[in-house]
Amino acid sequence: MKTENLMIIVLSLFITSTQAQKKTNLNSPKKTTTVAAKPGAAKLGKNVQEIKIKNEAYFLTKEIGYPITGDYLFESKKDPIVQLNSDGTGLFQNHQMSRTPMVWGIECDMDGTPKKIKADWGFMYNLWYQIKAKHKGASWESGEIDAWDVVSFSVHTDENKIYILGERIKTY
Repeated sequence: MKTENLMIIVLSLFITSTQAQKKTNLNSPKKTTTVAAKPGAAKLGKNVQEIKIKNEAYFLTKEIGYPITGDYLFESKKDPIVQLNSDGTGLFQNHQMSRTPMVWGIECDMDGTPKKIKADWGFMYNLWYQIKAKHKGASWESGEIDAWDVVSFSVHTDENKIYILGERIKTY
């Protein structure tokens, strides 16, 4: 049963990640339009950051109601690691690569409400990150300079664990 649940989680995270990557890598213009803010229009929530990806606005927060900052480890080992700091900086390390500085945020609405998907075991979110490194900040996914990439981020309330990429784990 646990193996089946784990497989469902991994598949869900893979699909979420794949769909998010497709969304950021589309070359065709979007059908939606961005309207310039007018006086009295909605304002960004407290501690919300706006980013632009392919001329589409996304909003990021560092707060989702769970203790998400800290070190996320692969199989309880020292490396590879994902480190999320409260100021929105951190480290991202792919397997067999060095630790790379990054900035990060969890996708949210303009007012700061995190966008999440409810599951039997907890919630799924999108973790956006931008590499800030020696290789001039090029994305691992697209190769573009200063590009934002997205990975799966899941809070498993039933086991008090948070997962990044389904494999980097932090207990809370």
